[in-house]
Amino acid sequence: MQTRCSRTHRGARASLGTSRRATRTWSRQPVDFPFWPERTPWAAWRSRASARTTRRRACRCRSRRRRPDRRSPSKGAGRPAPFGRPVQSRPGGGGVSPGDVAIARPLFRSPDLYFAELVCYPEDPEWGEENLISRPIVALPSTPVWQSHDGGPRTLMSPTHAVFHHPGSHYHRQRFLGKGYRCVFFFPSDALVREIAAEVDPEAAWSASFRFPVSAAPVDGPVFALGRRLAGELAAGRPGGLPAREGLYAVLRRVVLSSFRMPAARLGARGSTARARKEIVEEAKEAITREPADRIRLDELAARLYVSPYHLARIFRATTGYSIHAYQTQLRLREGLDRLGRGSAGSVGQLGMELGFSNHSHFTSSFRRSLGIRPSELSTFSTA
Repeated sequence: MQTRCSRTHRGARASLGTSRRATRTWSRQPVDFPFWPERTPWAAWRSRASARTTRRRACRCRSRRRRPDRRSPSKGAGRPAPFGRPVQSRPGGGGVSPGDVAIARPLFRSPDLYFAELVCYPEDPEWGEENLISRPIVALPSTPVWQSHDGGPRTLMSPTHAVFHHPGSHYHRQRFLGKGYRCVFFFPSDALVREIAAEVDPEAAWSASFRFPVSAAPVDGPVFALGRRLAGELAAGRPGGLPAREGLYAVLRRVVLSSFRMPAARLGARGSTARARKEIVEEAKEAITREPADRIRLDELAARLYVSPYHLARIFRATTGYSIHAYQTQLRLREGLDRLGRGSAGSVGQLGMELGFSNHSHFTSSFRRSLGIRPSELSTFSTA
């Protein structure tokens, strides 16, 4: 019977730390034996060493679990957050836990008003969870997001509208196109929001349970721009005294009154007709918001939704308060406002071309006419 060459394998086995006798025994195995013997002294040693290593690692893990956490509560305050921005503390104060990815940065506080900026990143684990509202909230979105109120159908909330939450309501928030969500929001006291509502509807304002008449209402361009400018100035550390408080009062008043001044026809019909109209309008809003820079043709959009162009234009204006063309233009301009305020790279003319405007003059004239300011007058609105 032929055997393997013992000299070559003796050197290889000696380098592994085995005995000479074990090497000689192994080297005389037949050629037709394809593997090493299952239990050699070397294999047994490797098995025992692996078991010892496993036991040591298990002991170290148990000791680490028993070790008390001696880190300070603010240890994670400066850790990098998604998108490379520092994590901010929540309005209640204290540190931020490692699992937090949403940022609520307070900008202004007074006895009857709280104003802050909210950033929800796509990785936030609270997306889709139910939120209970304990006090009135008025939000001005900077980016679109899906929301459903009190178990109703979801609605696309875009920068063209303000969002209202009354005490005791529930809402769910979902990502739009897989992106995050940014907004500035007001926490007015119950007495303040009732006092504003009493200007147009005293009975509803002083009822036992206050409720906003709608969950969203259109916001004028100058009001939206003023709210963003105040947020930017407060975020930049400028004094938030009497001028800032009066400016926030003015923005909140205009926004709250817009919800009470919507004509009854815009609230839609009841029953299946209202639901069908709302579904058509939401699909149209989604198609426009996906690519606001693209040119929208009314005939093509109506054919995609299986309705007539006249019916689509009529119910869209009655539901949103905007015509289809005005809605798309406002989306473009407010996205440009947000990008300029956050320090967008490139020239103003280049930004206008990216947003769907024909040239620099077209963008600047539309910007000033709709928002009340020139693009060159903008300072940094937001650092989040």
